[in-house]
Amino acid sequence: MIQSATISRHLNHLPTSEATYIVSQGGLIKYVGCTNNLQRRMSHHKSQNKKIHFDGGSLLHWFSIRDPDLERELQRRLRPTLGTISIYQSLDSIPYIFRDFYLRKINHLIDSIPDDCQEASVAFNQIFGYYLVLQKHYSRTYLEECYQWRLKCDAMRSLARRQRLKEKAIGEADTLRCIA
Repeated sequence: MIQSATISRHLNHLPTSEATYIVSQGGLIKYVGCTNNLQRRMSHHKSQNKKIHFDGGSLLHWFSIRDPDLERELQRRLRPTLGTISIYQSLDSIPYIFRDFYLRKINHLIDSIPDDCQEASVAFNQIFGYYLVLQKHYSRTYLEECYQWRLKCDAMRSLARRQRLKEKAIGEADTLRCIA
């Protein structure tokens, strides 16, 4: 891990109005939430010190996810430590914020699965997608949940397809009756 004095020295260059938060990964420091302008101003630090990496993307890019709700949640939960070295006390909590956020989304979707097969198929697919995200980025394995929801997605998709075919057949029968 990089010494806190080194971190302090680099933090001093950052305007607090543009600073969002810092995350650490594999001994690298990623400066997260920079504006493009700040990204350009910080680029010389990247070339001078190979150990420090300033990333102009958001935390969502760090996780390879685009989800504004998650970004707002992270900013809300991490805001008290912004601009201070004590941010390190919050770094360990990031995976938990991330996990809890997606588990809440999953539970909300499960609690409100619609009766319509087509809409339920979409909801099941979202749940499966969230479990895939958790599997990719969180240390606990979610393979079993991914597998279960993949099966449910396939079953619901098949049911929705049969429902559509049945509705189409009924519609065609009604049309033929009207013509006759």
